Amino acid sequence: MNWGSYFDNKKVAIIGNAKINFNKENEYDIIIRMNEADYAKNHTDVLAMSHFVGIEDLIRIKPRHLMWMTNKRRVFVSPYIQKLNYYPIEWWSKLSDKLQARPSTGVMVIDWVAHYTMEWDYFGFSFDYAQIPTPPHDVKREEAYIKCLK
Repeated sequence: MNWGSYFDNKKVAIIGNAKINFNKENEYDIIIRMNEADYAKNHTDVLAMSHFVGIEDLIRIKPRHLMWMTNKRRVFVSPYIQKLNYYPIEWWSKLSDKLQARPSTGVMVIDWVAHYTMEWDYFGFSFDYAQIPTPPHDVKREEAYIKCLK
């Protein structure tokens, strides 16, 4: 997949898993959701995953593209899903070093998209709604990193 051309001249919405009423889908060319995308109502262009998602969720979400974000379980995943895309391990290592913690799926998605375009917004991330610790992630550092990208 040529992500550079996919994101070229497109406005991207990155939707986290916090419960929100996201009703701006018509304002974006690409919608990216994460893991089970519990609150997905309409279309999803890319589903970014850091753990296995059940077939029922994949049928409900109907993503056009699947992206495996974590550095783990790549050997077990790839033989079973033919068109799975991967967040580069080198980027995962650099991001982990910057954050001094294991990156969440959300911050990896933002980092991935920011490598290709700056036309993105994020919605429904935990640091927007509550300062709840989410070990092994460092929510404060992730928030600071994302703000530096914009």
